[in-house]
Amino acid sequence: MRSPLMNPMIPALSMILLCTLLPAQNGDRKGETQAENWRQWDIPAAPVLTPDQALASFEVAAGFHVELAA
Repeated sequence: MRSPLMNPMIPALSMILLCTLLPAQNGDRKGETQAENWRQWDIPAAPVLTPDQALASFEVAAGFHVELAA
């Protein structure tokens, strides 16, 4: 019985995949200033809700329901 590794396509495809993914692992460059992307979104503060208020705030498809647990 032949081993799957005997197929010459598997090592060849593995090397191609490895060579295409390695440049993505360069990482940060010394002295490079990274942009703070999270600052471009204005995310409002989430209000503190009681369990009953939180339960009422869910929008659930017809035929389903949400129950409190814990």
